[in-house]
Amino acid sequence: MTACTRTQSIPAPLLIHIRRGYVTACHDLQLAVETGGDGWVAQVRDPHDGRTLYNARRCSLDAAKVAGAEYAMFRAGQGRQTPEQLARELSWQEYW
Repeated sequence: MTACTRTQSIPAPLLIHIRRGYVTACHDLQLAVETGGDGWVAQVRDPHDGRTLYNARRCSLDAAKVAGAEYAMFRAGQGRQTPEQLARELSWQEYW
């Protein structure tokens, strides 16, 4: 009779995290919000050279959009509306 052998466990494959994000243009800047480890990351870039001008971590999608809009307003010297209003009015394009 053969002895029972314990099979070695095979580790589960690591899950692949698919990035989810949104982009838009505002005051001649490119705004992007993307999932990040424990929340959302807002980035504002110069569309001409791709240089990141502003980077912020926020706990929610809406808060990240507002952070990006607020920086764009500050950079452009525009204060006719609140950052929350601007973030809602921008045409955000989703990507995966």
